Amino acid sequence: MIGDTKVRPAVGDVFTRDQKLGIYLQVYNMKPDESGNKPAATIEYSLLKGTQSILELKEQASALPDASPFQAIVEKLLPLNGLEPGKYKLQIKVTDNVTNRTVSPSAEFTVQ
Repeated sequence: MIGDTKVRPAVGDVFTRDQKLGIYLQVYNMKPDESGNKPAATIEYSLLKGTQSILELKEQASALPDASPFQAIVEKLLPLNGLEPGKYKLQIKVTDNVTNRTVSPSAEFTVQ
């Protein structure tokens, strides 16, 4: 348990189309926005199949539930039923809008 979330890491990187891919990421040491109450950061999500972009999303860290001035927790579920079988790469880019520092974790997985 991390906070109110039960995190169960997948032991492999192969999923079936009837599953959902859980995305969980904690980002720390961000600078707060002008109000000092929320993090001033942008989060970009990219789903790639080979070099082809399948999905692009962007959101502000301040809009995430429970975001605090210096951290944000990303909790998402990605339904896999709309994806064709194959290999994919999920890239997340978090940019601190005050310091312009970025962190870009990624993970590869296969849909059967």
